[in-house]
Amino acid sequence: MPVYNVLLLGDPELREKSTPVTDFKAPELRALLGDLKRTLTVLQARFGTGLALAAPLLGIHKRIIYFRGDPAPFFIINPEISGRSKEEEEDWETCFSFQMSFVVKIKRPKTIAMKYNDENGDKHIISCEGKMARVMLHEIDHLDGVLPVDHISNPPLIMRAELIKQRLSSSSRWKKQD
Repeated sequence: MPVYNVLLLGDPELREKSTPVTDFKAPELRALLGDLKRTLTVLQARFGTGLALAAPLLGIHKRIIYFRGDPAPFFIINPEISGRSKEEEEDWETCFSFQMSFVVKIKRPKTIAMKYNDENGDKHIISCEGKMARVMLHEIDHLDGVLPVDHISNPPLIMRAELIKQRLSSSSRWKKQD
């Protein structure tokens, strides 16, 4: 039951499309779900952030995502976006494949509807909005070989992660240096 290393930006495997899961009773699937869960837990502890992990980031090209956040952790298998709002929001995103070292500003739909299977193969339909919609779209992009840098607009909006943290935590643009 390993904890995987994440493939890093530039690795051609990140561009591969994932294949659907067809056998929900396979022991290999159960092992992979456990590996995803453990790996995300380790990554969250290391980086202090990150709500979800797609299997392709580990070099496993199956349509599987593990989400660990509110309202509760769950697996998303074979997801399909069934609806998107026309209204979009622009926000900063980072990625484990960047080692959380920079962020990119991306526009995404404010709300989505999504169909997926859980780890038992049962079908579900959910609506997501705001941050949850953004996280789901980000992870589904990974299943399709798409990275956050592919969404950068013109002019590109990219920043080192520590700079965005400083800007968000400061109350004014300029601080007096002693």
